[in-house]
Formats: sequence, C-alpha cells, structure tokens
Amino acid sequence: MNRFARTPGIVSALLAATCVVNFASSQSDTATEVRQRIIESYNHSRQALKLDAVHAPEFQLNSNGSLLKYVPRESATTVYFEHFDLVPSNIHVTTLVEGKAAVAMFYSEGDVQFRGGPMVRGYRTRVSQTWTKGEDGWMMKTAHYSPMTGGEGVKVFPQASMSKSEDDAKVAPIIYSTRDALPDSEMAQNLKQRIDFVFGYWRKKNRGLAGANGTHVFNSNGGMLAHVSPIQAVEFPVSTVRPRDIHIIPLVDGEAAVAVYYAEGSLQVKGGSLVPNYRTRVTQTFVKEFGRWHCKTEHWSKLAGAEGVKPNRVAVEMEAAPADKSGYSKDCKEIDAVMHSVRMYVGGNIDAWRACYAKDAEWTHNEWGANRPIDELADIHRRFHEAAEEVQVVNYNFECVTTKDGTKKVNAWIKFRAKYKSGEIDERCGAFSVLIGEENLFTYEVAMYDTANMPGAAPYSEQDKGDK
Repeated sequence: MNRFARTPGIVSALLAATCVVNFASSQSDTATEVRQRIIESYNHSRQALKLDAVHAPEFQLNSNGSLLKYVPRESATTVYFEHFDLVPSNIHVTTLVEGKAAVAMFYSEGDVQFRGGPMVRGYRTRVSQTWTKGEDGWMMKTAHYSPMTGGEGVKVFPQASMSKSEDDAKVAPIIYSTRDALPDSEMAQNLKQRIDFVFGYWRKKNRGLAGANGTHVFNSNGGMLAHVSPIQAVEFPVSTVRPRDIHIIPLVDGEAAVAVYYAEGSLQVKGGSLVPNYRTRVTQTFVKEFGRWHCKTEHWSKLAGAEGVKPNRVAVEMEAAPADKSGYSKDCKEIDAVMHSVRMYVGGNIDAWRACYAKDAEWTHNEWGANRPIDELADIHRRFHEAAEEVQVVNYNFECVTTKDGTKKVNAWIKFRAKYKSGEIDERCGAFSVLIGEENLFTYEVAMYDTANMPGAAPYSEQDKGDK
C-alpha cells in the first residue's frame, strides 16, 4: 500500500520538510489553571495533613512500582498523613484540548509519612497527572508516580492512611476492575492498534520516532523530563518488547485520551547495556490532530522487581568511529524522518512539518544560492493548503547518502496530485534533498520542479523569481 496515498494533502510541487516549532509559546489559560490547581492541592495537604478524596486520581500508578489502581470518584477515600512537606517543582503543562484536558509533568520532593506507615525521607518522584475540566472545575483523572534516580518513592501504602478511624482501618479499601470502567469504544480500538503497531515497528526496524510535534518523556531510567523532537529516532539494537493490558481512558471523547499499560521483554538502547528483564509501566497521552492520533507525553517506570533502561555509556566508552563514514541506504531513521515530514505536510499539519527543521534552517527552490529562512516556506505551504481541497502522493522514491565525513543527505523524488477548491487538478513530479543535522533535524532543503502551467491558486510558482 502507498504509505502516503490516504494522507490528505501534500504540496503540489515538492513538499519538503521544514518547520521547527517554537515551544516557548504563550501560556494558555488551561496550563495556568492546571498549574495553580496542583500548587493548591499540595498546599492543602501540607496544611491539613490529608488528601481529600475529591482531589485524588481515579486511575493511579504508585511510586512503589505496583500495578494500576482504579477507584471511582464516588468510592474514593481520604488519605491521611502523619507528616507531609512535599513540594511540586518545574511543573510543565501540555494542553491537550484547550479548556477541557491537559497533562502535567513535574517533580515532587520532600519528606512524607502516611498514617500508620514509616517516614520516607528523601522522597523524590517524577509525576505525570492528567486533568479534565467539568462542572466542578479541574479534576485529576490519572496519576503516575516513579522515583527519580537516587530518590525514594513510597514502599507501601498503609491501610490506616485511607481511613478516618481504627474501626474503618480494619476494612480493606476496594480496588475496582479497570476493564469494567472502560468500554471498548472505536477510539479505544484505534489507539490500541496504534500502540501495537509502534511496538511492532520497534521489533522490526529496531528504531522509533516521536509524535507529530515531538513528545515530553519521563524515561524508565529515572531521569529528568526530556523533550524528544518529532524526528529524533531512538535506536534499539535489541527489542522484543510487547505491550500488555492496554487500558484506554477517555479524557475528551474523540479528541484526547490516556493509555495506561505494561511493556515487557528484552531491550537494549543504542549506547546502553542489554536489559533482559525489561518490564515497565507506561502512561501515554494522545490527541487527535488533522485526523490522526498523536502521542504528546510519555511516562515510563519499572515494575517492582524488574528493570528499566540504563543510562547510556559516556562518550569515552564508545567504540572509535571508523575513518570513512560513507554509506548508502534505502531504509534508515533519516528516511523515516523525511517521510514523517512529508506525511505532516500532506495532512496540512504545517506546524508539525516545521518541527522537523532546525531553528535556523534555510531553503531554496528552483534557484541556486537564493537561500531563505525556512519559516517563509512554511507560510507558502500554509497558503497552498488554504487553496487545496485534497493532496496525495502518487509515487515516491527515497535514498539516504552519507559522505566520507559523515554528512547525511536524504534525496527524494515525489509525484504529487493536488485537487484545488477551484476544481483544478494538478499532477507533477519534484526532486528535493534535505541535509540532516543534529538530533536528525533538517538544516537545509533544495528542490527542483517545473512550475509551468501550475493552477493560479498554487503559491509555488512565486519562487522562480524569489517573489513573495
């Protein structure tokens, strides 16, 4: 099957990949409100030495490496503390649907003691929480806690901490079946299929890619929050990992959801050691953009008694690179990256397309030496999609060439078919090449294509003379 054919719209002449997203965008009302809600919740727990049931998540992965817990809002109990001085820090909020859903990722540090349990000093965890807004304001839907490297989580949650009296403490809290609460909707089926496909891709290709605009990730090595660009591939010399017990939790029906599941097998990340007992808990958030589901955040943490990935070896431990780095490939992570940018372009997601390019990337089409900022090309692509009704890739060919010094270029030949809102249909071929830079981002694009007889609504013929 054509890997592009069903993706809406691609540029009429060359398409390209370019576009780096500015992640320092203005703060949304949703992000501000969710951040404030987290701070207020921690302040309340410090003052009242309790976590009210209304403030607790319904679905939770605790910092002791335990399995998923589900307690419906109406059945939740208040959690009591003997001591609580935890403080949230570096709260990063990703808005999933403005005014409706968001995910917060941050650190929680301090000392804590649950009623009936031991004092935990040096409690330092990574936290991911999803929030939805309803009639009662922002409520926490899911939470994932995991210790930072060198920090402590909670080993056990004493039963007495979840009761108001000694008599109540004799009755164990009820943990409900997650599956009973999550109907197998079309959205759930689609996301489960997507997750299965990604792990299958890992096993087959020994590499992966991030989401459309990149993802924010807590890795299972206990490290700090990382941002992975949309084309920054992670390579796996060994991967037999498969997902298990995938739970899809709706946040906004048809628009945003959380996936919570387990992953197990053997895994080796390039530069790191083999982990034969890799078993982790995974929380991922997804949003639907331009008709496709994209992963926005990930939180990986090892199950109790198992292992996550190990930190990569330092550079001095790596094998010396060969003097001659030249090479040729038709199947590699660099081609994956360019094909990803093409799909984003075809789908009209120009922000995601732009995220594939370095901040200072340049381009030139049909004219040597007329280098211009990549953001100008992004604007041209947006104007094209405003005029186009549908765009398809009819045929394509990609190759990656590496020169002796290690410089990588991906060359592509693509035939596009564009149907304009005016009713005009345009088919033409183009050849383009992108230079691959650090973190797999594109630093330069050059393209050649015939602009003769292009429809009047096509903005690409303007480039012949450098006009805007």
